[in-house]
Amino acid sequence: MARESERAARLAEADGCLRSAANRYYYAAYQAMTAILLYRGLTPPADREAWSHDETPSLIEGQQPLFVGTMSQRRDMAHRLRELYKVRLIADYSGTHDVAAGKVATARKSVGYLFKVADSVLPER
Repeated sequence: MARESERAARLAEADGCLRSAANRYYYAAYQAMTAILLYRGLTPPADREAWSHDETPSLIEGQQPLFVGTMSQRRDMAHRLRELYKVRLIADYSGTHDVAAGKVATARKSVGYLFKVADSVLPER
């Protein structure tokens, strides 16, 4: 799912649909981080497939060093996910704020970094 969301984000970005791109970049990151948490054996709340958007970054930060090398790296990952979420909220719910191309480019780079981490943690498919 994460790869499909990232592909949709790139297509939307290339077509100038920055709000849609911001939304899909966020979901790509959220889905990748959720996959890691599930792989590490965490269990989402009952009747849910994943954790809330607010809770997921904290779960990433709280993982043991086997997850990602240092607390600094985990904080960076959580920070990136929180920033992506903020941009997604603006994109989805704030008609008075534009979504700048620079924010979308930053989102793309953050997703690339988070995918790199996910690829290092998750087994190959």
